[in-house]
Amino acid sequence: MAILNKPIIQGIKVELSWDEVQFCQLYGRMRTLIAKGNNLPDTKMGDQDAFEGDVMGFMGELAFAKHFNTFPDLGLKSKSGSADGLFNGKYYDVKSSTIENARLLCTLKDNPDVEIYVLTIVKSPIVEIKGWAWKSDLVKECNKTNLGHGLSYALDQRNLNLFEE
Repeated sequence: MAILNKPIIQGIKVELSWDEVQFCQLYGRMRTLIAKGNNLPDTKMGDQDAFEGDVMGFMGELAFAKHFNTFPDLGLKSKSGSADGLFNGKYYDVKSSTIENARLLCTLKDNPDVEIYVLTIVKSPIVEIKGWAWKSDLVKECNKTNLGHGLSYALDQRNLNLFEE
């Protein structure tokens, strides 16, 4: 269901410490090297290189985990897909962008491990958790779009659910 007149939402702002940002730099780069070493395809949907994308993605995951007192997936194993963590009994996948009005995106490939998708906007060291969507609300034929990097599912921020403080 499209909500046309809702404004762009203010999310929950999380500030990462210098040490946390450095950890994200290291950990994100390690993820990229492991993926490249195992010949996994780069599924990023933006112009950033693989290292940038993995660092930004992990910053979003760590900020989400920090704010909601949960634990991010720290497994450094070769994987394609899977959930980033478990929150309130639901498996989630955090999607990150540096673009303020970014949409929540996911690939067309089914990720059976994920129940909800979360959008974060990363402006290091600040990460803004914009909102979330049920997988069933995001992964719909009417949400297919091409933003210049192939087909994906996309939801505008105004159609996201807000997290309660």
